[in-house]
Amino acid sequence: MKESREEPLFNFKPEATSSVTADITTWKVLSVEDDAGYQLALQFAIRSLQVQGRSIQLLTTQSARDAATVIAENPDISLILLDVVMENDDAGLRLIGTIREVLGNATVRIILLTGQPGLAPREGVMKRYDIDDYWCKSELTDEHLATIITSNLRTWEHINQLKRARQGLQM
Repeated sequence: MKESREEPLFNFKPEATSSVTADITTWKVLSVEDDAGYQLALQFAIRSLQVQGRSIQLLTTQSARDAATVIAENPDISLILLDVVMENDDAGLRLIGTIREVLGNATVRIILLTGQPGLAPREGVMKRYDIDDYWCKSELTDEHLATIITSNLRTWEHINQLKRARQGLQM
């Protein structure tokens, strides 16, 4: 009997691999905070938090410069908890521009945290910078922090699902 070597009815283009290969068991969250005590408090507050059945891997840096490197090396970071005043009075604000414009990361959610709201007033910062929320550190309770993290991780997931669906339609 003769083997049939017909051409396949459909030729599928190989799927492109995403540059973001997220570990589906954890969320990557980056805390950029120069106050070691506050950094420790954040770690303690979210140590057992789970969102959609996934735990949180908390990455930490103490400067905007180090944060830019960590973000470039970890494109799957979902959320950044960002202090305003670090190396200088606007280090956190300048990092936002680096994230959005230089690194081209429009999907990461950014929550600005400040202990000095007079240096970066809420209304002006929310209008001028591409951030998702703004909190004074003194107003932030463990419960508020858990709610903020949960809602922003869900938003990040939805944005990335839409992005993948759009890419799938274009292929």
